Amino acid sequence: MPKTKPIRRRPPLRERTDRLVAERFNAVFWVMLFALALYAVRDIRLMRAELWHLYLIKLIEVGILATVRLALQRPANWPRAVPLTVLAVSSLYAMTAGSAIVRGDVTSTPLAFTVVALASAALMPWGLTAQLLSVLAAAAALLWNLVSVTGNHSAVIGYPAVALAIAWVASLYVTFELDRNRAAIDARDSALRTSEERYRLMAENANDIIFRCTPEGRLLYVSPACRQLLGYEPDELVGRSLTELGHPEELAGAGRALNALQSARSITGSFRTRRKDDSYVWIEVTGRGVRAASDGAVQEIVAVARDVTARHDAEEALRRSERSFRALIENASDLITVVEADGTIRYQSPSGARLMGHPAEAMVGHNIFEFVHADDHEHALNGFTRRLTGVGDEQPLLIRLRHRDGSWRLVETLATALPEGSSFGPVVINSRDVTERQRVQAALRESEERFRELFENASDMVYTQDLNWNFTSINRAAERLTGYTQEEALAANARDIVAPEHIARAIEATRRKLAGEPSSAYELDLLHKDGHRLTVELHSRIIYQDGQPVGVQGIARDITARKRAEAELQRAKDAAETANRAKSEFLANVSHEIRTPMNGILGMTDLVLHTGLTVEQREYLELVKSSGDSLLALLNDLLDFSKIEAGKLELEGIPFDLRECVERTLLPLAAQARHKELTLSCRLDQGLPAHLIGDPGRLRQILVNLIGNAIKFTQPGGEITVEVAGTQPPASSLQPLVQLRFAVHDTGIGIAADKHEAIFNAFEQADGSTTRKHGGTGLGLAICKQLVSMMGGRIWVESAPGRGSTFRFTAALAAAVEATAPPNGRQAAVRNPQSAIGGPQSKRLRVLVAEDNPVNRKLIVRLLEKRGHEVLTATNGGEAVAAHAAEAVDLVLMDVQMPEMDGLEATAEIRRREQSYDRQSAIESPQSEMVNAQSTIRNTKARRVPIIAITAHAMKGDEQRCLAAGMDAYISKPVDAAKLFELIERLGNQQPGLT
Repeated sequence: MPKTKPIRRRPPLRERTDRLVAERFNAVFWVMLFALALYAVRDIRLMRAELWHLYLIKLIEVGILATVRLALQRPANWPRAVPLTVLAVSSLYAMTAGSAIVRGDVTSTPLAFTVVALASAALMPWGLTAQLLSVLAAAAALLWNLVSVTGNHSAVIGYPAVALAIAWVASLYVTFELDRNRAAIDARDSALRTSEERYRLMAENANDIIFRCTPEGRLLYVSPACRQLLGYEPDELVGRSLTELGHPEELAGAGRALNALQSARSITGSFRTRRKDDSYVWIEVTGRGVRAASDGAVQEIVAVARDVTARHDAEEALRRSERSFRALIENASDLITVVEADGTIRYQSPSGARLMGHPAEAMVGHNIFEFVHADDHEHALNGFTRRLTGVGDEQPLLIRLRHRDGSWRLVETLATALPEGSSFGPVVINSRDVTERQRVQAALRESEERFRELFENASDMVYTQDLNWNFTSINRAAERLTGYTQEEALAANARDIVAPEHIARAIEATRRKLAGEPSSAYELDLLHKDGHRLTVELHSRIIYQDGQPVGVQGIARDITARKRAEAELQRAKDAAETANRAKSEFLANVSHEIRTPMNGILGMTDLVLHTGLTVEQREYLELVKSSGDSLLALLNDLLDFSKIEAGKLELEGIPFDLRECVERTLLPLAAQARHKELTLSCRLDQGLPAHLIGDPGRLRQILVNLIGNAIKFTQPGGEITVEVAGTQPPASSLQPLVQLRFAVHDTGIGIAADKHEAIFNAFEQADGSTTRKHGGTGLGLAICKQLVSMMGGRIWVESAPGRGSTFRFTAALAAAVEATAPPNGRQAAVRNPQSAIGGPQSKRLRVLVAEDNPVNRKLIVRLLEKRGHEVLTATNGGEAVAAHAAEAVDLVLMDVQMPEMDGLEATAEIRRREQSYDRQSAIESPQSEMVNAQSTIRNTKARRVPIIAITAHAMKGDEQRCLAAGMDAYISKPVDAAKLFELIERLGNQQPGLT
């Protein structure tokens, strides 16, 4: 039972009277104080000297009133409220009479006393005794006033006195009536409080929630039972709307219920109500409207709410159960029939239409034996009787039922009686069509015979064995594979025919299958009865019985011939790969022989183009240069592809600036785009790291290929956009990888969806006609795919014909750790190029050119001389070393492959001599001018001269070998003049030059 709060009792009549007197006296005090203030103001304005002494009387009156008021401010003095008030009123009478005597006024005093007496009787609920004392005090004060002013006792008797007496009697009567009415009201209040307390106790101790609310649903009172049912304190619910507690789906119904109470006496309904923990309970609410006596309108609603969650859940469960059982019966494949004792069908499930062809309602009312085969009547009747009486077994009966089409269906039936009181009532017959099952069983027997025949005549060896490797069954193919007859194999153990070195493999395969691990077919060598070996492919599975493994079932297929063919194929493949690598190596080596003359052709053509030519001559030479550039591009693609096929293509891992790499890649391509009237733009993610570690050259190669294709296949006026984004690695990573994402968008001709994969294959293009129209070998994207794969990414295309193309690729590169100092020696100019850049070249240099090919040598000499440099030449490495020793040079251009002494050996010798000169300079002392002059010459030779490698080799590793030999930079043939002079400017600015 819920705990109830103690009910606060209303005070008795006496206590309420004392408190009321104290409260009203407080109000009267301020009124009297205001009245006295007005009198004082009036007297001051009259400025009558004889009235000044009256102020003392007024001050005394104020003091008396204030003292009584202060006393009644404390609840402890409320029991003395009546005598204190009588004292204050009597004092007021006396002071009024005294002031009237001083003024000689007898006319206004009776009126004042009459007003005070009547007011005290009407306003002060203090009873007859107190009022009588007040009247006597007023009479004494009046008598004192009249006698003192007139000096005549007879003045008391007169019209004023009679009127005053009547007023006093009236005040006593008013007081009497008020006192009597208050007593009656108090009695009714007491009875009402008793009744209210009784009903409140009932409400606060009821298990159901009792509540009051406005017609709009605003709660006015809620009984404490809400704590247990809803989890709320009553105070938490008062003032809230019923709609706040209702389920959202039932707000409309709750609103209709509230509206219905406007016309109905009471209403009952069930609703879901939200608990404080946001769960919902079902409550049944019975409400009644409290109507006004005047117009009958509903003033408020009183209702009782009862928790019916359990009942609702039970009803819902019952409804679900009924629906489930009805659905089960109506959708059951079996025929459910309810039959009376005389055989009349009372109910037929809908499955009867499928099983017998008759609608369910058509069979109701018929006798069930109308549908049973005549030969099965007695059998069915006896079987049902035994079943219902419990005499026979519980095996189902097999009987034949007639289908609507006249055919007979074999059914399996079970009968169960429904109890009705102490006897059995209708019988429920469950019939299952087993016609198909009988047919399937017959087919199964036939299938078993067929599969047994297949088992025995299969070309593969099919067997079963127990967990000890003893054969439990084996087909006749075992004799063909192993030479053992079935009888011999069944008497043997599987270990006897497995090659000894493969027994462990078979045991491990069985163990993995027993452990539930995924496994596939495996190969074993078996021993034939005559001693030779054969290889079989074995598929096996574990045989379980009652959940426990009891054996292994397997199929062994002879793959000896296939294994021999695979071995031959592998040998042929190895031979083909060897030939392919030889081809690739041949292409890589022959590239040197092709690049050397190409260098002369392109270089000399470029030189001639810078001379005075006719328009026709310039056009012819530009065609020569364009054809040479195309041939060089083809050579580069073939060389890269051959290196990929030969497995010799490796990526560098050097620090580089990604933004600078992309910008330098776009510079020459931007000119091509402008020439074709295309817009080329680039967007780089601002969050990309400044420096990465990777192969910037190969990254540029990918971008050049993709952007070049976009320029090639985009019509004039189109747009090409390059986007670079990436994901920053975590700061805590020791070797953070930056996931880069590149995209090249164009508005070109587009690519059909069925070509999206093929274009990344070697020698493939989206359309064979594009080869003739746009040119190309079809190797570019294949090379890009391999390079992207080596960078840990992938490349793909998004395109459609006429809608442009977007080539995307990703790459995972390591973030470079910012170095505190550049590396020393030759690597400084490569690893930290900013340290070698001093500004534009402003000096002539003495350059030593070591080149064995006269055409290339002449080309380089002419290029250098046109820039104003002084050039020395050497035809082999030995001459280059001698020239360096004899002459003071500022820079060396060194061909790598030369007769007698190659460029690598010559560079190593020059560096050795420079170090030797440096050590000799360190130990010499400046003792004379001669020594100083010799030291100066030696220091000039000891200065480290930059050496740039020029080679026609372009295989991976050539640049590393050049740098390792002491060279400072590397450039491949055909020589790019712009790149060559960029290197000379960067490295040559560190040298003193020629004056």
